[in-house]
Amino acid sequence: MLATLDGKVWYPMLYDLDTCFGLYYDGTGVFSPEKTGDTYQGAESLFWERLVKVFPNELRERYFELRKTVFNEAYIMALFEAFESEIPADTWQREREKWPDAPGQAYGLDSIRQHIRDREGFVDGIFSSLGAE
Repeated sequence: MLATLDGKVWYPMLYDLDTCFGLYYDGTGVFSPEKTGDTYQGAESLFWERLVKVFPNELRERYFELRKTVFNEAYIMALFEAFESEIPADTWQREREKWPDAPGQAYGLDSIRQHIRDREGFVDGIFSSLGAE
């Protein structure tokens, strides 16, 4: 998805519609970090298709520039850990007591970390191939 603050500069926005880095939206399982095609938001985007066609080198260069900062496991996990640390332990406990049979209860920071680690290599391969023709 793309988002803008001023209607002029657009930014890609990570949003996975109720899933959490690999967890199905209903919590019943984990999907492969190598899913492509219509399995991610915007996969059928004519806009994205045109961007890739017209700016493959720029997209590849920018992606790998961002991999050094905000698109890497350490940075993303630091955000998750900071967020989770703000939630008191008793809140987590009450959540588990209220929803003991909720699918996905065992999916936590370790699961997210592994999915990111696996996905990074896959996406690196996709961006490495841009402009390689």
